[in-house]
Amino acid sequence: MKLQIVTEIECLHEILSTIEMDLGNVLFLIGGDLNARIQDFLDFIDEDNLDYVYHDDVAYPGDEFRLPRASSDSNYNTFGLSLIDLCCSKDVHVFNGSFSDVNGHITCTANGGSSVVDYFVASAELFRSGTDFVVDNFDVSDHFSVVCTLKLNPNIRICENHPANHDTNLESFDAYKWQESAKDDFIEAFEGLFVNFQRSIDRDLASSLNGFVALYKEADTGMKRTYPKNKTSKTRNTREQSDWWDEDCRNAKYERNRKLRRFRITNSKQDLDAYLMSKKVFKNLCRAKCLMLLRTRKKSLLDTRKSPKRFWENIKRAKGKETVVVFLRRSGENISNPCLRT
Repeated sequence: MKLQIVTEIECLHEILSTIEMDLGNVLFLIGGDLNARIQDFLDFIDEDNLDYVYHDDVAYPGDEFRLPRASSDSNYNTFGLSLIDLCCSKDVHVFNGSFSDVNGHITCTANGGSSVVDYFVASAELFRSGTDFVVDNFDVSDHFSVVCTLKLNPNIRICENHPANHDTNLESFDAYKWQESAKDDFIEAFEGLFVNFQRSIDRDLASSLNGFVALYKEADTGMKRTYPKNKTSKTRNTREQSDWWDEDCRNAKYERNRKLRRFRITNSKQDLDAYLMSKKVFKNLCRAKCLMLLRTRKKSLLDTRKSPKRFWENIKRAKGKETVVVFLRRSGENISNPCLRT
């Protein structure tokens, strides 16, 4: 008997089908590491129209999507075939290899190899709202960031009180943290509310789910915390560099990016190896610079531990630099071997 292997993509297929049955006409936007390699396979059924087959007018809702893709990955796998099947059957399409990503850049360099496994996939209607797609050069892990840009109708209202262009990041928000001391009160309040909730459950999955989540908020009994409005967050492009960052780091980063650009042009194994080596050099250099700074700060604290005034002057100077000082106490000593972490 042959064992049939069900991939995670096939499980995703079933989940999307369930959502469609429960919610009706919905649009999907899926993003992340799908472990799927699909070469430059078409993610639509070519000439999906019976007019093409029978050379006559027929009442058939054919798919009008006709956008081929590019890819720097020349291999495919089982997950990839499942992803193509998902695209064709659900009328969803892959952003990779289109818009600014004209060559279908590699998204993963794990284990010394290269592949395209990180995707944005969207329903055809959402895909038509796309304005750009890029594979970023931000390589903090073995995977590159993939960035998808959509331009949606600002007049669409997401729900009754929140228009689509409403920035929820500028609102205060509530969070809930479990408090053991409030456990009994919470359970008592929740049980009473849940009895009424069971009677009101209907076939509308979305409203029932929202109602269930609301039970926790209504029964919070002291676990609720309100946080102020968020300030505009700093992006990695405007963030201040760490104290250990210097010209050596800047040059190593430039060299890494230069070899990455070359690899994306040639897609050769030789240039991939050169890029991975420069990435390793850059990473090790940054780690060494950081450790050197930490040792310097640690020594400064140790040198002043017998002078409380100078010691706390050093602590105040370190304030605001994301530095944590941990004091390890031993018997008979006030301070022993303070270490700093950035």
